[in-house]
Amino acid sequence: MDAQMTSESLSSDGKADKMGNEDSELNCRQIVCKRCSSIILRAKQAKLLDKEIQLPLISKDKSDEEENFNRVLLVDDMYTFENMGFSNTLKNRKYLVCADCEHGPIGFMTNEDKKSYVALDRVDEKD
Repeated sequence: MDAQMTSESLSSDGKADKMGNEDSELNCRQIVCKRCSSIILRAKQAKLLDKEIQLPLISKDKSDEEENFNRVLLVDDMYTFENMGFSNTLKNRKYLVCADCEHGPIGFMTNEDKKSYVALDRVDEKD
């Protein structure tokens, strides 16, 4: 298997995903908002993880329903983000939204260790 193939994995829709690379498992491309395409993270700023997280549904209605995500980007420092809004603390978390259009939540920051987790399915990538 060549290096390019080992850095790709199949997403849920069967397409090759090039979010990480073999050497460092960092995002290879910019991460942008799905709604307005504002840059959220520059390339090589976050680590790709297979970790389950739960986020509230993206909805205008107040609901306690949550959605599960298995592939996330880990960001160690909140100042790494380019355009990110943070909610007030709710259940020891600050939820993350696009700072330009307020689309989200796309992830959360924990109050304990101040690490942020961004769900890959709630953002896009751009070269």
